[in-house]
Amino acid sequence: MLLTSDQDPSIQHELRITNIYTIGEVDSNPDVVYEAILRINSSISFDHTYTKTVTRYPEQTGTEMKTIEETVFDDPFVPQPIPQTVTEDGVLYYDATEKVRYASIVEKEIEVPTYDIPEAIDEEVTVTDTRDFTETKSFSIEFSTENIENFVSFEDLIEDDIISWIPDSSINPFLAEHTEKLLTEKDKVLNPAKYDKKQVPVPWEL
Repeated sequence: MLLTSDQDPSIQHELRITNIYTIGEVDSNPDVVYEAILRINSSISFDHTYTKTVTRYPEQTGTEMKTIEETVFDDPFVPQPIPQTVTEDGVLYYDATEKVRYASIVEKEIEVPTYDIPEAIDEEVTVTDTRDFTETKSFSIEFSTENIENFVSFEDLIEDDIISWIPDSSINPFLAEHTEKLLTEKDKVLNPAKYDKKQVPVPWEL
């Protein structure tokens, strides 16, 4: 059985009979139900829209040709001269060497990727998440087996029959408790500052 909360239509209460217990015979009626376990599974589902900071990284959009300079070494390769040092009057000098050609600088075109943005940036975005919370309770209910009227045989019983035997006064307190807890969970998501309790320094000493 599914019930919708009067306080918030996004809260649904599902009532299920998970176990039943019978007596072999009562007043010539076989397999009489004397106890059942009722499980109440309450749930809430709602959309939460908020803003958050996300990092957007460059995405490749294509390619382009770019001219670069490249060093082309002479063949055969001429190693770079190693400076020699000399000492004169307690001073250390590099001994000058002649200029030696060993490579050429040439221009060439290469294909490079292009991006939508030059570097990663932080952006504020609006996000909508669906949030779900549940509360579950199981409890036992005993039924009177005296003076049974309108007896329903065991094989003809359906779940709603047994649930209908349970008085509202036994079910409603749990529905109210679940509703209160689920509405609090929802409020914590939508209004987090109301629940942000923490120790802070006294303002006159800041």
